[in-house]
Amino acid sequence: NNKENKYALLDEPLANLDLFYEIDVLKIIRSVSRDQGIGILLIIHDLNLAAKFSNKIALLHLGEIKDYGKPKDVLRPSILKKIYKMNMKVQKNPFRVIHY
Repeated sequence: NNKENKYALLDEPLANLDLFYEIDVLKIIRSVSRDQGIGILLIIHDLNLAAKFSNKIALLHLGEIKDYGKPKDVLRPSILKKIYKMNMKVQKNPFRVIHY
């Protein structure tokens, strides 16, 4: 099989979109990825949307990857506090990150 791997890099495709359109765009990206077998590297800052629509997450801080893996494994209060310098908790069902 001589099939080439295909990837797309999407740098903040949700910038300046209303929430409805953010979710709509993420659904389209996920659908295109699945239907066409394209790997997606998506850069977004909303941890909850990243958790909902990503198979894997990389947490970056000052240009360095601090953790990588499944959202439920990576998004932990201890590492989020180190990166974002604020208290955070992670709710399991539904999964979401809450800062306070």
